[in-house]
Amino acid sequence: MPDLARFRAKHGPFETDPEQSAVGQSTILHVDMDAFFVSVELLERPELRGKPVVVGGQRNQRGVVSAASYEARKYGIHSAMPLRTAGRLCPHAIFLDGHHSNYAEWSDRVATILAKFSPVVEMVSIDEAYLDLSGTERLHGPPLAAAERLLRTITATTGLPCSAGLATTRLVAKVASDQAKPRGLLWVPAGSEQRFLAPLPVRKIPGIGEVTERALRALGIETVEQIAAVPQERLEQVFGQWGTALYRKSRGGDSYEFVIDAEPKSISHNQTFGEDTGDLEAMTTVLSHLSQKACKRLREAGLATRTLTLTNIGLGDPAEFVFRPFGHGSLLLDQRRSSVLIARRSSIAR
Repeated sequence: MPDLARFRAKHGPFETDPEQSAVGQSTILHVDMDAFFVSVELLERPELRGKPVVVGGQRNQRGVVSAASYEARKYGIHSAMPLRTAGRLCPHAIFLDGHHSNYAEWSDRVATILAKFSPVVEMVSIDEAYLDLSGTERLHGPPLAAAERLLRTITATTGLPCSAGLATTRLVAKVASDQAKPRGLLWVPAGSEQRFLAPLPVRKIPGIGEVTERALRALGIETVEQIAAVPQERLEQVFGQWGTALYRKSRGGDSYEFVIDAEPKSISHNQTFGEDTGDLEAMTTVLSHLSQKACKRLREAGLATRTLTLTNIGLGDPAEFVFRPFGHGSLLLDQRRSSVLIARRSSIAR
């Protein structure tokens, strides 16, 4: 496994000069495995290829969908959807239990391949990573050619499909990889970031969820181009500090940059439910999955932690709860046991 690249927030005003942007090169590659959990399961059950497959449990269980094949997605099935809902949407879908230890092993194999193409690899989750291809031209050729060869190598070596986006910033690269799915590679040349983002729905921008989308729609904003047309001061007036981020994101700007020697202060993962839920079993299933992803990154970085923070953001006031580990590295997920919950509730900084 390669060492994780650290990252930190950028400071200072966002540069919007298109001529200056065009001077740079598209060297940031975002690699995202296609329906990763499903694809790993299909390695052992190839007879299920081309069929609607759902990973996460059985149709009669109270858990949520961890992953769905593209055939299943045609019926409206998506991650974090209750399994029972998925069963109703596609009665003939094939439901499989998850095998997270297998997913972690295949993720490590993919990460090993990524490390051969760049010394700077940031595994942001079990199935996606950022690479900085700058300075690798003598070994692998131009970034676009290197990216194409990387994707072919992953699929040829592991049998797993993947997609990627190549751009000047992490944000644009991530959006590009999403647009390229499945089994695609999308290159956004330097200087064309805003033009690429402009026609996309606002939800395509990472970090914009249902609540922000609804607030933007109330302002008559439905596309990224319309966000970019709003003065930064107006966005900050409506959304506070999040308005500053929206202004930056709508122009393809990053909030973070690669810094190899930056010491990470926290490692986190989050999941947005498609609909509000009070199902404790479903939430526990998702929390278990997110915890495994975060712990994998901790192990890869050779780090340990003493505090686990569970953040719940709903339509009401955000709440942040900090839990102590219970037993041997496990967490007691029973809010009725007040001895486990550190008695603290605070608003999330915006």
